[in-house]
Amino acid sequence: MTVSGVGADEIWYNPGDQRVYFGGYQSINVPVVDARINATGPVAMLVIGHTVPTGQTGVAQTTHSIAADEVNRKVFIPVSNAGIQVWRNGSTVAATPNPIPVALGAYGATTLNWNIPNAQNVEIHLNSPDGPLLASGTGRGSVQTGAWVRHGTTFYVQNVTGGLPLTSANTLDTIVADLQYHTAATAGTPSR
Repeated sequence: MTVSGVGADEIWYNPGDQRVYFGGYQSINVPVVDARINATGPVAMLVIGHTVPTGQTGVAQTTHSIAADEVNRKVFIPVSNAGIQVWRNGSTVAATPNPIPVALGAYGATTLNWNIPNAQNVEIHLNSPDGPLLASGTGRGSVQTGAWVRHGTTFYVQNVTGGLPLTSANTLDTIVADLQYHTAATAGTPSR
């Protein structure tokens, strides 16, 4: 199979997500080929926008080596003078705030933001890939929770593009909410 328009010092096939990652490409992007698309026809190339951190002296603006974990589908890219960057299929998912400041005994609220370049449709589920549905939308979005988030609540970002089932194989990312408890300050001073 020939993929035009990419070159690499190293390539890595990850059986966990059935993608081929190209290291050593001459840009700040890491080209990714989805091996599931069509083995006999044209191969679609997914280019993940992977930005190397700026403002650090001597940081390489190209990737060289690359590795991917089959189980958690995280990708590891060593960057000169900056360490190793870890990302998962180019996706970013964040909860703000996290940890969530709450009074002792209370529940918290947070806002989830996601950017999943490789999925057209996603759903956010609670505590398991097929748990209660919190939100659905495109590969980029945001949703606010109510004040019902408990310590350890896990949000599952599921790829549902083309009707993919709600299984761990289609989990794009997870994020766990933590609560930071504080006691309310006592007003005034005690009387004598």
